[in-house]
Amino acid sequence: MRRAVHEDGERQNLRPISLGNVQR
Repeated sequence: MRRAVHEDGERQNLRPISLGNVQR
């Protein structure tokens, strides 16, 4: 599950730190 979110972030060219905000 967490990997899917990380992959989505990389797809949008976002960093893991920004992913935390997107997960909110």
